[in-house]
Amino acid sequence: MKISREELYRRVWEKPVTHIAKELDISDVGLAKACRKHAIPLPPVGYWVKLKFGKAGTRPPLPKLAVESEIEIDARRYRLAPPVKADENEPKLVVVPQPELQAEKLSRFTAATRKKLLSTKPDRHGFLECSGPELFSCRVSEGTVEYAALLLDAVEKALPEVQAKLVKGEKALEFEHDGQRVSFRLFEQHSRAEAPVQDPFYKRLGGTEYVYTFTGKLSLEITSYFDGRKKWGDGARESLSDKLGSFVQGLVDAARALKKRAQEMEAQRLRWAEEARVREERERENRALEDFRQKLLAEARASNDSQLMLAYLLRIQERLAESDTPLEKHAHEWLQRAQRIAEQANPELRRVRRLTAGGEPDPFSGYFGRALI
Repeated sequence: MKISREELYRRVWEKPVTHIAKELDISDVGLAKACRKHAIPLPPVGYWVKLKFGKAGTRPPLPKLAVESEIEIDARRYRLAPPVKADENEPKLVVVPQPELQAEKLSRFTAATRKKLLSTKPDRHGFLECSGPELFSCRVSEGTVEYAALLLDAVEKALPEVQAKLVKGEKALEFEHDGQRVSFRLFEQHSRAEAPVQDPFYKRLGGTEYVYTFTGKLSLEITSYFDGRKKWGDGARESLSDKLGSFVQGLVDAARALKKRAQEMEAQRLRWAEEARVREERERENRALEDFRQKLLAEARASNDSQLMLAYLLRIQERLAESDTPLEKHAHEWLQRAQRIAEQANPELRRVRRLTAGGEPDPFSGYFGRALI
C-alpha cells in the first residue's frame, strides 16, 4: 500500500507505533524502518506515558525533502508472522504416563544440576541460579533444591516414552523431539515487595530495595517462542508432580509447532528467493534490451549522418561544376577526404557483412554484439 509522508507523520504522533503497525498489517519494526528511511520523526521512549500527564513536550516538525514521494509499504516483507499454534487435528503421540518421583538414583543431567545448585551460593535476594550446556536452567531457593531435583529427574526419565531426549544447548539443556529443539526452565514461585533501606552513617540518605519471599512452589515453563500452554506449576488443588505428564506432552506439542513454523518460514524464504531471482532475471533482460536499443539507435543515427554528409558533398560538387574557377590541389584533397569520411561513417555495409559472416556471437557483448560505433 502507499501512504504520504504527511499522513504517516500525523498517524505516528496520534497513536503508538505498535497500534499503527497493526492497522497497516505490518510489524512495528518494519514501520519504524519506513519512518527512518523517509525522515519521519518518531515519538521518543516514554512519550505516551508523559502525554497522559501533560508532560510530553513539543512535537518536532516534519523535515522537508527535496523530492516528495509517497511511501510504499510492502506488507509481505514487513508483516510479522503470528505465533504458530499447535495443530489440534494432528495425531497426538502416545499419552505420557504419570512420572514417579524417585529419589534413590538420579539421572545424569539431574544429578549434575543438583550438584551445581548445592555448591552455588545464593545471590543477595536468596536465589540459586543454575545454567550450562549440560545443566537444566533453574532458579530456586535453598529450601527447594531437593524437590527441584526430583521433578527434573522424573521429566528426564519420561522423555524416552515420547521418543525425545535432552541435548546440549548454548545456555542450558534443551528438549529435542524429531530434530526440533525446545527451551524450558524450572523456577520457584515468589513474591516481591519494596522495603526501605537506611544509610548507617547518614540518616537522610536511604532508599528502597526489593525483598523476595519464596513460596516453596515450583513451576516449569517453556521459553521458546510458542503460542500454546507454557507454564505448569504447583497450585492450590494440584501439585506440579501431578502435571509432569502434561508438561512433557506440552514439550512435544511445542516441538511440533516450532518445526511446522520453521518449515513454513523456509518455504516462504524459498518463495521470496525465487521471486527475487525472477525479478532479477526480468531486470537483466530489460537492461540488455535497453542496451540493444541504444546501440541500434547509434548505428541508425550514424547512417543518417553519413547520408547527410554525402548529400552535402554532392551539392558542393554540383555548385563547383557550375563555377569556372579551377580548384587548387588542397581543395581536391579536402573533397576527397570529406568523401572518404562520409562513406566510412555509414555502418550499413559493415553491419551487413557481420550479419552474413556467420559464427557464434561474442558472449560478452550482449544481445547486440560488438558495436560498430
